[in-house]
Amino acid sequence: MFFITNTRATANLERTVLKQSGAVLVNVTSSRWSKTGANGGDFTLNTKKQALTGKILANNISKVKLALTDGSSWRGSLNEDNQADSASIALDRSSSWELTANSYVTSISDKDASFANIKSNGHNIYYDASQNSALAGRTIDLPGGGKLLPQTKG
Repeated sequence: MFFITNTRATANLERTVLKQSGAVLVNVTSSRWSKTGANGGDFTLNTKKQALTGKILANNISKVKLALTDGSSWRGSLNEDNQADSASIALDRSSSWELTANSYVTSISDKDASFANIKSNGHNIYYDASQNSALAGRTIDLPGGGKLLPQTKG
């Protein structure tokens, strides 16, 4: 649906009907444009009252941020191949994330401190402990049998 390369972009979606083919919602990566190694993307996706489905991917020189607000829902994985330079997600209390695979995040913030709005389906979210001081390196059980687990990036 979204292919971002060699640019910084922001998309703000509210009650938008998306018709995508395939399993990838967002791919932030380098491509043939510009200088190899310096042509990654930087993408922010902000949602309000939005339903999303699909994987969000980024390569090792690309960044992706997702904000789910105002009752947004997303069914998918974030950086499941653990390749992104950075991958961040923020949820408010009224929004939800249903995991379809393990996900690797640089930072995660959730206004629901219990993380009850994340349905894991047995999958884990691995977070960069150095970028999430509020989590204090804790392992947190998620609804559905998965966990929110610290990892040291590097």
